[in-house]
Amino acid sequence: MKNIQYILISLLLIAALSACGDSGPTPERVVSTENQSSTPQQTIIETPDSSQSTTQADEPDERIFAVGDTIRVGNVEITVLGYRISEGESFFTPGNGNIFYLIDVAVANTGDSAESISSMLMFDLRDSDGFSHNLSFSALSMGRGSVDGAVLPEKVIRGELGYEIPADPAGYELQINPQVFGRSGVFSVDMDLTSDTPANPDSLRSARAGSELSIGQTFTAGNLEFVVNGIRTDSGEGFMRPDEGNTFFLVDVSVTNNGSEAVSISSMLMFTVRDSYGFSHSLSIGAVSAGNGSLDGDIMAGRTLRGELGYEIPEGLTGLELFVTPEVFITASTVVVELN
Repeated sequence: MKNIQYILISLLLIAALSACGDSGPTPERVVSTENQSSTPQQTIIETPDSSQSTTQADEPDERIFAVGDTIRVGNVEITVLGYRISEGESFFTPGNGNIFYLIDVAVANTGDSAESISSMLMFDLRDSDGFSHNLSFSALSMGRGSVDGAVLPEKVIRGELGYEIPADPAGYELQINPQVFGRSGVFSVDMDLTSDTPANPDSLRSARAGSELSIGQTFTAGNLEFVVNGIRTDSGEGFMRPDEGNTFFLVDVSVTNNGSEAVSISSMLMFTVRDSYGFSHSLSIGAVSAGNGSLDGDIMAGRTLRGELGYEIPEGLTGLELFVTPEVFITASTVVVELN
C-alpha cells in the first residue's frame, strides 16, 4: 500500500540514529517575512475560524501553535500547512460516519547532517476528549507523499498524515515530538487555529532547492558505482495506464559491483523520487511494468545491473530529484541526483 513502506523503513532509521534522553532544545515559532502568505494554504478544505488567534488567548500556552506556524526544534523546522477531507475510493473508504483526515506537514533540515523522520513515532492526533488516533493505512493510501525517511541538510520532506476520525473534525490537536525518545521538544498544533503569518509553501520549497549530482554523473559508495543514465515518460498500455492527468516517469539507473563478493540491490529500499515541494513518490506497479529491466536482486562481482525505476506523477511536474541510499538505513550515505 502507498506510503506504508516509508513508515516501516523510517522506524528502523529512527531506532538506529536517535539518542535517548529528556534534555534538548525547546520548540520556538519561526517568523520570517519571506515565508509569509496573505492567504491560507490551499490544502485547507475546511478553513478554521479566522477570528480565533493564538495571540487572543488570555494565557496562551507557549507550546501550542497554529496551522501555518513554522516551529523550530534544534535543526528541524516543522510546519503544519493545512488539512483536507477525503471520503476515500474503491476498497479504501472510511467507516460509517467517519472521514479520512489528511494533514499536510513539511519538515525542513537546517543543520549540516541528515535527520530521520517517522510519521508513526513523531506525530499523534488527539481529540478534545484526549483520545489518541492512530495513523490509518487506508487514509494514508489517499494521501500525497510521506512524512517518513531521511531529510538531508537544507532539504525539505513533505507529505500527508492520514487518520480516520468522526465526520465533525473539530477540537483536534496534532502533538509532535521531533526528538522521538526525548520530551523537552514536544509541542502541539491546534488544528482549529490559523496562524496570523502562515508559511508560504513556495518559500519552503525554493529555499531548499538544489542537488549534488546530475544525470550522467557517476558516484561511488563502497564497492558500488551508480549512474543515472536518463529519464523518460510513458503512457502505458492496456490496463496498465496512469490516472487522468498523470504520466509514468521512468528513471534509467545502472549499478556496478566493483567488489569481490555479490551484493543485493533493492529498488524499494535504496531509491526515492521527491519533487521540489518535498513530496515523495512511491514506485508504481503500472509504471514499473512499462519499464525495462529491474533494479532488484544480486549483482555478482565485476558485473552491472541496469533497470528503470517506475513512478506515476502529475503531468508537467518539474524539480524532481532521485534520492539514492546505497547503504540501506544509513542516511549519511544518501546522494541526491537532479532529474532534469
